[in-house]
Amino acid sequence: MRPGEPPQLLAYVSLGSGVGAGFTALSGTPHVLRGARGLAGEIGHAIIQPGGLYCHCGNRGCVETLLGGWAIRAALNLNVLDPLDEALAPRLREAAVQVTLGRAGEALGQLLVNLHQTLGPDEIVIGGALTRLDGAVLGPALDVYHARQWRPAAPPARVTVRQDSLYLPALGAAAQLLARVIDTPQEPA
Repeated sequence: MRPGEPPQLLAYVSLGSGVGAGFTALSGTPHVLRGARGLAGEIGHAIIQPGGLYCHCGNRGCVETLLGGWAIRAALNLNVLDPLDEALAPRLREAAVQVTLGRAGEALGQLLVNLHQTLGPDEIVIGGALTRLDGAVLGPALDVYHARQWRPAAPPARVTVRQDSLYLPALGAAAQLLARVIDTPQEPA
């Protein structure tokens, strides 16, 4: 992708209680990529650590066991009712918090590498509560992402962080619904 050129494939990665994604093809007629059974965005359950911790989905070593908000809360004994970014912000200098968030960041970095290598998006937008932690997760993530790029492949996707993205997933869902309504042929009255 050349500077100033719009992306052909955009990936949005949401980091909250879980880890999810949305993929939009912008070339031709823009459309959301859903996958054969609508599970294209379930990236939180990609196995990143074989034999790792058990995930609530029943598998072991899913991305969410390291990067999901529920897993971070459990590892650090945080109240599930407190917003994750607010609960962690005053504790960012604690060793246990740094280790947990560093591991989460490394998992995110490897997930971004896997996304880049399998789907080849031009741009990856990252949003959600974990983006508001002063780089505690994103710093290690971007280090891993840039260090593990397969050189003969296409250049790395541009990574954009949207700390104000609380409502972006809701807007994306609304856009999908609106697109279905517009694309559905109307029967004559």
